[in-house]
Amino acid sequence: IVSTPPAGYSGWTPFHIQGGFLAFPATNVLYLRVRNLGSIPNPTGVRLEFQEATVGCHVCAPPTITVSPRSRWRPWSGVATFSAGVSGTPPLSYQWYFNGQPLTNGGAVSGANSANLVVSPLQFSHSGQYSVVVSNACGSARSRPAALRVYRWFTWNWGWWTGVLNGRPLGALHGSELHVSDIAAPGNGMGSSEEFGLPPLHGQAVPVFQIGSVSGGEGWRIPRDASASSYSLLMDLHASASTNGSRVLFVLPFTTNQSRGPTRLVLGADLRLRLTTRVEGGAEVDLIPPATLDESSWNRIALVHSASMDVHTAPRLDVFLNGRLAGGVRSLPSTSTSGPDGGVLFPSGPEEAVVLSVAEIQFHEKALPSEWFQGLGAPDTSELGSFQPGTGDSTPMLRGSMSGGILVLDWMGGTSRLQETSDLASGIWRDSERPFRVLEDVLGIRTRSESEPEAAEATRYFRLVAPR
Repeated sequence: IVSTPPAGYSGWTPFHIQGGFLAFPATNVLYLRVRNLGSIPNPTGVRLEFQEATVGCHVCAPPTITVSPRSRWRPWSGVATFSAGVSGTPPLSYQWYFNGQPLTNGGAVSGANSANLVVSPLQFSHSGQYSVVVSNACGSARSRPAALRVYRWFTWNWGWWTGVLNGRPLGALHGSELHVSDIAAPGNGMGSSEEFGLPPLHGQAVPVFQIGSVSGGEGWRIPRDASASSYSLLMDLHASASTNGSRVLFVLPFTTNQSRGPTRLVLGADLRLRLTTRVEGGAEVDLIPPATLDESSWNRIALVHSASMDVHTAPRLDVFLNGRLAGGVRSLPSTSTSGPDGGVLFPSGPEEAVVLSVAEIQFHEKALPSEWFQGLGAPDTSELGSFQPGTGDSTPMLRGSMSGGILVLDWMGGTSRLQETSDLASGIWRDSERPFRVLEDVLGIRTRSESEPEAAEATRYFRLVAPR
């Protein structure tokens, strides 16, 4: 407080207010009541100055979508989750939309007014464009739409697990949950690739389950029909080299004899992928030449066990790394198993040093062809759920018409991507953001997109492309 009052004022009266303020974004109003003392005839004037104010000052920043939801393919009866990266002054409110219409919680939909939208179990009718509007006291922002395509490709039993789903490690996107056998994992963690300092996958952060020092348990047992002697295992993971030891990725469900122990897929401390077994005397031998993982990026490992219908032909075991065949070997006959288990993932043991970050796992009770793994390639090339195994189907015919000012596009099937361009000569096509629905009727599965062209919209060209 200054000692000399301004001209026309007799003095300063200091005061302090130390509480009672309403929290942001409420508005606080300060009232002053001044009156003359005694018989002073002239009215009193008042001048208020803040000399030092320590308050919760806020500048309201409107929401900004930093990362839009990601388009995805998901299996019929499975789970689809959507989220968006958002910045802005809290509190933030969320409203999710399906084909431009607001969603409400109920039925297969949960999280319609939260940061994470979950749709489960999926039906063909859930295919379409999903977007979110985020609002606060000073504005709102809408994300770009993300396309969900629901498919039913596989006629065999299969499962699909993601790094983290609804707070669960290795939660099932399709099929049964993994059987956890008494896992005690002090080094394990759940989070996003960004939180763990890992490179993005498919151009953005993804939920991952990080496996550190595992002890005291057997691992995750994959549900499997004991009579199914052929299968395929796929894993998208990131690994960091270590100086302390290797990690077992998978113990195969093979029977053993006196001269051979269980077959194991092992990742060494130097990130060399090995397929090993133990021979008589306890020595461990490599069954295929080791292949080295890339520490700077995500890697896709696939293991395929093919059982021949000929009882005189031994089953075959092949290992793929990022779409390339790393090696293969004839395996022991798998005539029996200890229960309905398809092998053990990430078992505990004395050699647990390499830190693994797992994004996705798939297990198929079928030996998938090598062309499929070559088509999938590395994780940065395609998502596990975005590639069709060879079905022999060609790209369907696209039909278009105008009805009452509405552009109608329809085609058979539910997995092809609709793309559009305004300049054929440029060769630049982009995935269409027009709303669409997938229907199932007596004619089969078909997709229809209905949209009202904008008045200023130039000539548009459309095409269908196979999912990748």
